[in-house]
Amino acid sequence: MRQRVQAGGRSGGTRGASRLDNKMTLKSVAAPAFLLVGVILWVVYSLLHRSPYAASWDEVDFVLALDRFDLLAMQPHFPGYPYFVMGALAVRRFIPNAVYAFETLNIGLTALATIPIWLLARRMLSPLWSVLTVLIVLTAPYLWLQSVRPMSEAAGIALLWWFLWSWWRAMERPSWGRATAVLFAFGLLMGIRLSFAPFGLALVWLLAVSYVSWRRQGKRLWPRIVLFGALAAVFQLLWVAGLALSEGGLLGFIQLAAAFTAGHFSEWGGGVASAGSELSFAERALRFAGDNVLWSGMFVRSTALLYAAAGLLF
Repeated sequence: MRQRVQAGGRSGGTRGASRLDNKMTLKSVAAPAFLLVGVILWVVYSLLHRSPYAASWDEVDFVLALDRFDLLAMQPHFPGYPYFVMGALAVRRFIPNAVYAFETLNIGLTALATIPIWLLARRMLSPLWSVLTVLIVLTAPYLWLQSVRPMSEAAGIALLWWFLWSWWRAMERPSWGRATAVLFAFGLLMGIRLSFAPFGLALVWLLAVSYVSWRRQGKRLWPRIVLFGALAAVFQLLWVAGLALSEGGLLGFIQLAAAFTAGHFSEWGGGVASAGSELSFAERALRFAGDNVLWSGMFVRSTALLYAAAGLLF
């Protein structure tokens, strides 16, 4: 009798464990499947809402670059973002409309960026919360609006997620393969959107972690540091050298960079320096942070939104 009870207990325990395993398997499969459906719906919705027009001069410059890439003529403006233009040229083989080619590239890259976002989220969150995190990022208004424009912001943000994921992996277990992947991803990122250059500080952090690892292992330090710097430089030179050659040489490229930077952030660009040249640094910083970023950027000059945000923050 006791043997039967014990056998029944073992059998019941086995069935319970099997059911629990099945539930866990279903959850682990259901979350990615649900996410995939959500991403597909987002892609379809975005493709249906692409703008057929270039709505600003910067967008016009990018569109014209598909027919004649010329930095001196600002097609597109400096630094040219050659990887972004190359991607649009590849898409244009299937989609003749230049505006749609850029926008389709943005939508595709943004959709693919859900992979590193998901992988990063799963390191800290459950499958359900990971799905929610990815969908919140994907449907953020700014990101969606940029993805349906012929500009490089959305493509840059998409590559930024791949860079952060590869950097995280390299930080967890430093190796030359993972470090090379990070440096390559950063090179692609800079060739698409130079505004994300401050994220290059993550490479310094990675080098510091690698340095500690090499030192613990008793390996020679300076050859490895030099190799790390050389790889970083090579992946940047892949696109910078091409642009320099297109402008007739390094000197012409540097002169063009200096002229564009000086104008873009002062005279004709309407930057903070020119718009507030008569203001002190403190007044200029307050106007930038308080008026431009918070009042105009976040609350669109709406008192109702300001009160709502204040209530949520409280």
